[in-house]
Amino acid sequence: MSFIRNFNSILNSKNKCIDILRLEDYKYCPASRILAPLKQDLAEFASKKDFFSFCEKIQRELLSKALSKENFIASGAQGKVYRIPGTNCAIKIPHDCKKIPDKEIKTNISPQDKVNNVIGTIDNKIKILKYIDGSSAKQLTQKGIAVNKAILDMPHESFKAYIEKIVDAAKVNMFHDFGGQNTLINTKYKFIVPIDFYQSLTKRANPIEDIYFQFGNYMKTAEEQDYLLAKSALAYAELIGNNKITPKSIAKTDIGFTRINDCFKPKNETFFYEVESRLKKISGLKKIEFMSPDIEKSLQEEIRKFNEFVVKNITKG
Repeated sequence: MSFIRNFNSILNSKNKCIDILRLEDYKYCPASRILAPLKQDLAEFASKKDFFSFCEKIQRELLSKALSKENFIASGAQGKVYRIPGTNCAIKIPHDCKKIPDKEIKTNISPQDKVNNVIGTIDNKIKILKYIDGSSAKQLTQKGIAVNKAILDMPHESFKAYIEKIVDAAKVNMFHDFGGQNTLINTKYKFIVPIDFYQSLTKRANPIEDIYFQFGNYMKTAEEQDYLLAKSALAYAELIGNNKITPKSIAKTDIGFTRINDCFKPKNETFFYEVESRLKKISGLKKIEFMSPDIEKSLQEEIRKFNEFVVKNITKG
């Protein structure tokens, strides 16, 4: 049985961009939708309170309780992360820190720290973070969950949010460390979130490359590889078309596939390089800061043709 077949495409009447691609017979999830919206039932998240809604005394008590084995989340090069109990927050402390100092919790956060989900600091070393409920690809594998299924079942909005985060971070010279397990995957609420960004004045972001380096090795077949590229590329093109990616953002973004090719050797090279070529053309048009109506029309037409090309090729067979 073909991995993917029987798509019905619905084109947006304004600019003919893909609005919804219905997947009638998808190997892993019958009747799922490639561009479905995110699940809206977030009551479980809402039940946890904002750390800063508590008075200072309670905040201190919660921070003390956080540093326990049952609240431990993860350990990395920069320190350990713990869940702050009863809240939607976490705390990151250096490895040599055994106790939270009785110092002011500052909430004047730099744009760079905000990219890393920081909402408060103590003594410039301890970070209070937004808690993101998810697992790395490695952790999912350890739980017996197929990462390829989890990623390919993610809705279109999740890919858009992932790419927008990468591009927005680059505007303040922050770049995703995608060499490790630095993406959180939530299979219940269907979202993927890049974490752990670092600062650089010379680097450029490459959102498609980022996704491949996080998930490419988990794709089992050539069709899965094509599908991952299709989902990523459609999301990127739509963000350009609706101005979520601006000319200023493009200046900090690279869309070349050289490193992907070096590491993953695409089986369907014709599709791979055509997607790269078309995305480069779309990005090139978006770089023009003061667009005339004709250039804007050309941009939207290229996006429309690109969407049609991807849908046509991903549904072959």
